[in-house]
Amino acid sequence: PAFLERQPPTVRTEPRRKTPMAGTAPCSARRLALLQNLLGAEAGAAPLVVIPGADGQFNPGAQRVLKYLLLAASGPELLEPTIEPEHAALEECVLLIAPSTVKIYYPPEASAFVRPRIRLWPDCQ
Repeated sequence: PAFLERQPPTVRTEPRRKTPMAGTAPCSARRLALLQNLLGAEAGAAPLVVIPGADGQFNPGAQRVLKYLLLAASGPELLEPTIEPEHAALEECVLLIAPSTVKIYYPPEASAFVRPRIRLWPDCQ
């Protein structure tokens, strides 16, 4: 029967539209909670250290975590590990993410961008 024949998957060529919540404090807090749940799933897991800039040798994984949490990146945006020039100050952020706490350092020039997004992060220092 024709309905049982496998159809090739559709490939999205246009970027996804951001939801109205994307990039907001609630969105960032929800994403942090998801990441912390993953960390807490393994007993005795070490905290995740995120150093996306030069000090972390521009680690692609660290840059992706930062983009996921603070820039609301998803899908193909996360495949591109680099942070756009308009957000270059974010590369100087350092995060230590544990299942129940977060410690974050960000430079003064990133403060206006970072503070509104992390204001709902629980136990954030």
